[in-house]
Amino acid sequence: MEIAENFGTTVLAAWEGRLEFAELIDYTTRLESTGLSPLAAVLYQTWLSRTQSPYAHAVNFNLGATLSNLGDLVGAEAAYRRALAMLPVFAQPRLNLGLLLERTGQMDAAMAEWKWIVANCPRDEATKPLVQLALNHLGRVAEGRKQFPDADAWLIQSLLLEPNQPDVLHHWVFLRQKQCAWPVYADVPGVSKEAMREATSALAMLSISDDPKEQLHAAEQFVATKLAKDLPHLTDGRSYGHRKLRIAYCSSDFCLHPVSLLTVEMFEL
Repeated sequence: MEIAENFGTTVLAAWEGRLEFAELIDYTTRLESTGLSPLAAVLYQTWLSRTQSPYAHAVNFNLGATLSNLGDLVGAEAAYRRALAMLPVFAQPRLNLGLLLERTGQMDAAMAEWKWIVANCPRDEATKPLVQLALNHLGRVAEGRKQFPDADAWLIQSLLLEPNQPDVLHHWVFLRQKQCAWPVYADVPGVSKEAMREATSALAMLSISDDPKEQLHAAEQFVATKLAKDLPHLTDGRSYGHRKLRIAYCSSDFCLHPVSLLTVEMFEL
């Protein structure tokens, strides 16, 4: 493989301080695209140790992302923190650092990074997507911690920033139900009631409407937007020749769960 064969020459250039930032990014991108992320990490580390550059914060960020993908969470955290020490207003490492801290169970620390982004980043075209992601992460984690009012507030902020977010609306509607906040479809500037209804999950729709058509539509929406359409068939289409129709029931909830408890009698009958 040509790119791997050239690695020695490239890392030598980095060691000697001759590798330009643009060349570094181009080469490491090609390394990672061909599954050679460990070599990309070595090249980033060599370049950072041997090169004085105003772009060192960006390279530390890239190194952090690479190490995180490789499972080196300690090394990734150190790289993100070096990037932030060099440029405290650099929002991208904070977003990723929050995800890394979440993975290691440091939930409060993770949320603190995202809250910093929300409080300090402008809502311009460059940073608006980062603020939006930070708000969504805050809402997601708060919901998981059963801090429903907080989660509701974070997701509302996200929707005010960008109304066209069906997945955020999906969670927000469910949050309203969990809080018994009626009506569920409350007024949100820029978000129509129709958009809320279209984003409502099939499960949530069961307690919003008793109209079978609406419940069916919610189920069809879920299938259309969440399930893969190009999966291979389980059989070649030929009949097994059984005299009676045979049905398989598949569920992740065949345990001490309402689904299994409520279907026992159906199976018995």
